[in-house]
Amino acid sequence: MPHCCHSSQPQKSLSDGGASKATLVASDLHKWYDDSYVVCGLSLELRQDECLGLLGVNGCGKSTVVRMLCGITSMSMGECRMQDVRLSDSVRGVGHHTPTVG
Repeated sequence: MPHCCHSSQPQKSLSDGGASKATLVASDLHKWYDDSYVVCGLSLELRQDECLGLLGVNGCGKSTVVRMLCGITSMSMGECRMQDVRLSDSVRGVGHHTPTVG
């Protein structure tokens, strides 16, 4: 396992403490290939009717994150749940579309 870009520290919950329960929860996601870390300790919560955007430079792992959330690419570490079901157990109902730029 390659060295992570930051130390593993407990992640502060993104929850507002209240209203609706998160539909999609990703906890401490990691992805590495051989000796290269691509995603290092990402955690997020997404509620129904919310929209999430991932911004970053080319090659920083945005597509890898989306592919892990959709179950297309396996996680090296971490857990992802949709409506309390582990995505590694069932990825039905999860979609992924990569637009073509021409």
